Amino acid sequence: MEREELQAKIDELMRQYDNEEIDAATYSQAMMELTASRKNEIAFADTDRDLMASPRSVIHG
Repeated sequence: MEREELQAKIDELMRQYDNEEIDAATYSQAMMELTASRKNEIAFADTDRDLMASPRSVIHG
């Protein structure tokens, strides 16, 4: 998920909460899921980049 897409989803979530379409628990859970998914994507991208940069260090320690 790109930064712009994440921002759009967060904005929509905030709009729903502001308009009382969702409750605080739903808002909190959805926000945690969105931010966690983005953090995981960043972590996996960093790992992939590291593996591509130095595959020998992974194999040989």
